[in-house]
Amino acid sequence: MHDLNALRAFLAVAENGSFSQAARLLNCANSSISRQISQLEQQLGQTLLIRSTRSVATTDAGAELYERIRLLLPEVDAACSSLPTSEGQPAGKLRVSVPWWFSQCFIGPLLAKFHHAYPDIQLELIANDALVDVLADGFDVAIRVSYLKDSELIAKPLGAHNYVLTASRQYLDQHPAITHPTDLASHHLMAFALSTPFKTWVLRKNRNEFRVSTEHCWLRTNHAELLYQSAVDGGGIILQPRWGLQDALDKGELIQVLPDYEVTSTRFDNGIYAIYSKHQRQSPKIKAFVDFFAGQWDIHQE
Repeated sequence: MHDLNALRAFLAVAENGSFSQAARLLNCANSSISRQISQLEQQLGQTLLIRSTRSVATTDAGAELYERIRLLLPEVDAACSSLPTSEGQPAGKLRVSVPWWFSQCFIGPLLAKFHHAYPDIQLELIANDALVDVLADGFDVAIRVSYLKDSELIAKPLGAHNYVLTASRQYLDQHPAITHPTDLASHHLMAFALSTPFKTWVLRKNRNEFRVSTEHCWLRTNHAELLYQSAVDGGGIILQPRWGLQDALDKGELIQVLPDYEVTSTRFDNGIYAIYSKHQRQSPKIKAFVDFFAGQWDIHQE
């Protein structure tokens, strides 16, 4: 059986192109890294790394090994760290990706309470609006406001929400009235950007569907708050979940546009999901995180 530490050492060197950097990441001596990889190469009967005075590169065999273990080792580590403590409490490191604005509204206010409930979980919370690759980026779980169809992942529904079109009163007073989805074509649109080819807003009413292209919108960004602030300042029309805009709607800072239409985007649906690997479906720490937060969210839908 091959030494998992040797495989971790090889993975660190292959990813960083440096023995010294791998040693720093693994908190051990350069000589230890070199020894472990040499022993691994002897066991496999293959040269895995090409060493020079300036760089380290993988051989063909090393590249193949890297591709095979780069996702497997994190799964092994996750399985081990998912084991509960001797008292039966969920424990270990938990790396979570959440949309930035969603974290402000629904995660941040509950973090201290979560820690009191599960003091043995070490939470690493990465909050931004990027669409991360859960497995490749090393996350245990991601909270998404859209559904990801991926055979390697589980998408557990946590709730539903809806989207609204909004703009400031200042903007609406200075531009033509909007009474039908086709009117949006002549307005200033601002859209959320993700790595997707779909650039369309979908509006539905009485079984009729209307598609509005955002291909030529003047602002596209992957940061929800930038869209919100620009809309409040009179920059144009945005489409976002109601929970992120409810306070501004209540204060009159934003006005709902075409309120009698159901709206969404072709890149989203109306669900909120926890995304995680099938191999982690029994993870106590993931279950603790998901159940704790989902049970306490109060998400505006009307």
